[in-house]
Amino acid sequence: MLNNGTFSDILVNADGGSIKAHRAVLALKENEQSMVDISDMSLEACQAFIAYIYGCIPGEEFLPHRSELVSAADKYDIVELKNMYERSMTDDVDNDNVLERLQIAHQYGLSTLKKVCMWLLVEFLRIYDIPDDFREFIGKGDPDLVAEVMQSCRGQGYRLRCWLQFIYQNWTHPVLKKEDH
Repeated sequence: MLNNGTFSDILVNADGGSIKAHRAVLALKENEQSMVDISDMSLEACQAFIAYIYGCIPGEEFLPHRSELVSAADKYDIVELKNMYERSMTDDVDNDNVLERLQIAHQYGLSTLKKVCMWLLVEFLRIYDIPDDFREFIGKGDPDLVAEVMQSCRGQGYRLRCWLQFIYQNWTHPVLKKEDH
């Protein structure tokens, strides 16, 4: 039904092209326009998103587009797609992507993914393995998230506290005053 466009009655525009779809499957009201604009998604990611809505998204379509799909899931409040994304991202967290995943988890309110990332960084001390990435995170990451990570590290023993204090002694939350820390 989705692949051949039979009886399609709506056109979904994405960045790079359009997809024929069915208003009833997308749960759109009859009086809405015959075109939907999702210009913040690539055509391929939009195809994967619509395939999810139709209930037929294969893994090979989901994995390469999961970052765009979580954004759409958040935007259109599709809880099960967000949960699917969170499970997928939690399964392969490692030193190379932990800070990126932590920021995504914070941005989209993915509590399980956030806990796993914090656990890997702080409890397993992976923070030592990625000092350059962590320094960049300190400078460019969400200030509230950075403060949360720093606070978690403070409770993890003398050695980690000393390392953080030495490496990042000049960092302060850009909104809060220094004495609030």
